Amino acid sequence: MNELSEAFKLLIGEMHHAELGLSEVLPRAAEAARGSGMSSALHEEVILCKGQAQRLIQVSQMAGSGLPEATGGVLPQLLMELISACSAAWSGDDVNWALIGARRRVAHYKIASYRVARSWAEILSPGSAVTLLEESLKEEESRLAIWESFAEEGVRRNPRQLAYVS
Repeated sequence: MNELSEAFKLLIGEMHHAELGLSEVLPRAAEAARGSGMSSALHEEVILCKGQAQRLIQVSQMAGSGLPEATGGVLPQLLMELISACSAAWSGDDVNWALIGARRRVAHYKIASYRVARSWAEILSPGSAVTLLEESLKEEESRLAIWESFAEEGVRRNPRQLAYVS
């Protein structure tokens, strides 16, 4: 059980680090977005990430530990590279398609992480930790639905864009 407890603490720390990194990177993605709807959705993501980061601190405290020192961050790095590409080389709808694709990948990664954390919390932690992780998981699943609708709307407007969302 001790090994699972350590893995749980590391996972919560990595997730916290990712949420903080995303809350810093997403405003830049919002600036790169074309259209107010997508830009607004990305700004909403910042608030979501900060709330999820706060819940992860609470989960860590319930597990009887502080957050471990964070190592690299895959998700913020993915968005930083994408924003760099968007601002340097892409134009028009291509920027939005790239942002939709990146945010969908981020959502799938976060959903998987929250599902694993919730499962481990069911074994290791009091019920409150499970509830907090479930809340973040439901938020992230809801956000994925928003990004899926952006993709579907774009394909309806321009079926040739299907390659971006497949």
